[in-house]
Amino acid sequence: MNRHAVFFAFAIAVFASVFTAGRAGAQAYVYTTLDDPSATPGPYAAGGAGGGTYAQGISGNIIVGFYRNAGAPYTHGFIYNMITRTYSNDDDPAGVWGTFFAAVSGNIVVGYNAHPGNPGDDGIIYNTANGSYTYLDDPGGGNTEAWGISGNTVVGGSYNGGFSYNTTTGVYTTLDDPSATSTYAIGISGNTIVGNIADANGSHGFSLNSFTGV
Repeated sequence: MNRHAVFFAFAIAVFASVFTAGRAGAQAYVYTTLDDPSATPGPYAAGGAGGGTYAQGISGNIIVGFYRNAGAPYTHGFIYNMITRTYSNDDDPAGVWGTFFAAVSGNIVVGYNAHPGNPGDDGIIYNTANGSYTYLDDPGGGNTEAWGISGNTVVGGSYNGGFSYNTTTGVYTTLDDPSATSTYAIGISGNTIVGNIADANGSHGFSLNSFTGV
């Protein structure tokens, strides 16, 4: 075997070993299952929702979300600390039909509650440091839901469309893509807001810089 053949065979062997190691590394991920001990797991059934734990947002070592009990229609908020591996279950007293935690930033959790009557859901800002709830009702439309937070800005949606809310000034800003029939804000990082819009061609994602307006 000549030198070129030996080198080629060696290169193939090295490539094969690296490729195999890479595949082995990819298979080495460890997923951690989250199961709130207050939840009753179970499949979806007539008259109720499937029971289980649903993680929605994360900040640092804190995960937030909601859980359901099998056969029951209501949701309950939870906060999970990855360091202590403990769950804190928190239900908004005003959310008689359920509490939904969607996102977290520091000690502030946002989401929404559900209750009978108009205007429907209320957005919530939950301060885990003092246990207080602040309610959001977009003045342009009812059924307000908070889905994301970054710094002092909360984003979400209502019957009026998407909105951003400044927790310092208490000012709502309507987010309404002029090319769409509906706009809904889902998340925010710094000045960038993301979400969904709908138009005659279907549904689309969007991003928006709230500082530059594009």
